[in-house]
Amino acid sequence: SLSHIVDDLYQLSSSDAGGLTYQKIAINPVLLLEQVIESFKAKFEEHNLSVESLSLESLTSDAGCNILGDKDRLRQLFSNLLENTCRYTQAPGEIVISAKLDKQKLEINVLDSSPGVTHEQREKLFERFYRVEKSRNRSQGGSGLGLALCKQIVEAHRGEILAMDSALGGLHIKLTFPTSGSTTFSTTEKLKI
Repeated sequence: SLSHIVDDLYQLSSSDAGGLTYQKIAINPVLLLEQVIESFKAKFEEHNLSVESLSLESLTSDAGCNILGDKDRLRQLFSNLLENTCRYTQAPGEIVISAKLDKQKLEINVLDSSPGVTHEQREKLFERFYRVEKSRNRSQGGSGLGLALCKQIVEAHRGEILAMDSALGGLHIKLTFPTSGSTTFSTTEKLKI
């Protein structure tokens, strides 16, 4: 656990110093997300969480979903989001993961069931070391770096990440990325941020 925290801190501080490198290629993040969901199946079962992600299937082979992205960082993004959901959603719980393509934007939504968070807490979710203590169980909490890393990764891909109330009673994380046709990057650009 300590090693994981150190790695997360290193990535965040490297980003602050302008030394974090992203190797971006044309990639379909929906396909990556499906692979990460598959790798989490045992954890979902362990936490007694049902997962609905059927809407992803139609987009996994759609080149219109391609973004200019770093495969490893995107995997880390999705893993952090699913880890957060597993850690905080009360069992038995429910997770709904969906995606949709709208013109030159790809939207990915991750919704979980209770408990939820207050508006004031949602405003701080992406701050480093912030952990919700009441409505999202602190005893199950991590370092408070996972969502800060998610924000950093999404913004490095010129995207946006938002937290809001979930229709399931918990947290709704919405990711929006510009597709590769809407950016000016070359398909093999190496970007320093």
